[in-house]
Amino acid sequence: MKKVFTLYTLGIVAVGLAIWEPNLKWLSPLVYLLVFPVCAIWLWRSEGRTLQDLGLSRSGDAWKQSLSWAIGLGLIFPVLILLAQVLFGWVTLTPRALVYGEYPTYILVPGYIAFVLVKMFFIAAIEEFVFRGFFLQRLALGMNMVWAVLLSSALWSIGHLASMVSEGLPLFAITLGMLTFIVWGTALSIGYLRTGKSLWFPFGLHYGLNISFSLLGGFILTRYQAPQWLVGTPPWMPESGVLGPLIWLLAIGVICKITSRLTLSNQVVVE
Repeated sequence: MKKVFTLYTLGIVAVGLAIWEPNLKWLSPLVYLLVFPVCAIWLWRSEGRTLQDLGLSRSGDAWKQSLSWAIGLGLIFPVLILLAQVLFGWVTLTPRALVYGEYPTYILVPGYIAFVLVKMFFIAAIEEFVFRGFFLQRLALGMNMVWAVLLSSALWSIGHLASMVSEGLPLFAITLGMLTFIVWGTALSIGYLRTGKSLWFPFGLHYGLNISFSLLGGFILTRYQAPQWLVGTPPWMPESGVLGPLIWLLAIGVICKITSRLTLSNQVVVE
């Protein structure tokens, strides 16, 4: 457990240094996207555990159902959030054209979509492996699961802090943004726990969400007419507004409903 908390502290220190000295802003992504995964694999394997023990088992069809349901939910959830804001009159939407040199649209659009799919795959895979995989499970071996969920989610939230500060967000928006990621991390952790400690559900949900948010932002220009304390501060919308944590509290209920259906479906198949 001492090695785990040493690694945990390293992540906090890296973010602190990146905020304190702008020339060290590379330190935070280096630790979170490279050092964490490498050390997680080494520590986990050094204790005699396999990577499948982290929730990467592909036995049976349960993992496929969890992955497909989660990706579908992740893709549709941002769309519903945006539509709800339109209905409330908080935003107006206009199409955004991809423009880059002399390249035609039929080349730019598929290229942009392919880039988003690949980029978000690696981001979701690394983050879920590290936070819902290694940190959540390793912390749970030495403490109550609730604390393990909160601490792993808090560390994931801290990983976004340097970017929020560099974007010039006010303190209130940063606080709401941190809270949003903690609630989001809790929602992903609940998905992991309720699907038999499988990473396929949180990975699929995280992947689908990142794709949907990126494509919506790439093709639609959103003009906000509601106060920033509600909808958030650009470019961290809706994470940095009151809407952020409320959305993910709602998502927890949806995740519980879907995972209950998945669990019942798998029980029926087994019987």
